[in-house]
Amino acid sequence: MVTPRQIFSFAAGLVSSGTISEVQARQAAARAYYSIFLLVRDELNVDTSQTDKGVHQTVKDALFDEVSQTQSAPRYQRVALNLWPTLAVARIDADYHLNQPFPVTRGKEIVELARAIFTVYPN
Repeated sequence: MVTPRQIFSFAAGLVSSGTISEVQARQAAARAYYSIFLLVRDELNVDTSQTDKGVHQTVKDALFDEVSQTQSAPRYQRVALNLWPTLAVARIDADYHLNQPFPVTRGKEIVELARAIFTVYPN
């Protein structure tokens, strides 16, 4: 079994070496996003098997609902909701816009944003 934190660690490892390729930066950004997506999905027990919105939107909506309806929502949820748009756009760019450059610095930035969420995650 693999945990979201292990996926994040893998992403961070991709951009921690000396020379980083665009492929590594793209994969780091995508894995960083997925580590947060899976963390939120699992922590909120979101059922993504029966959705007509798509799994990513379903999880984002569940996070939004949790944060907006719960004044005492955990800090990691509030940080994740705030950073979600940036992480999601980077994942789409990394995975689908292969004809556009994806700077190594962007991959590192996305990993650091995911790190900010795991830093305040209590488990």
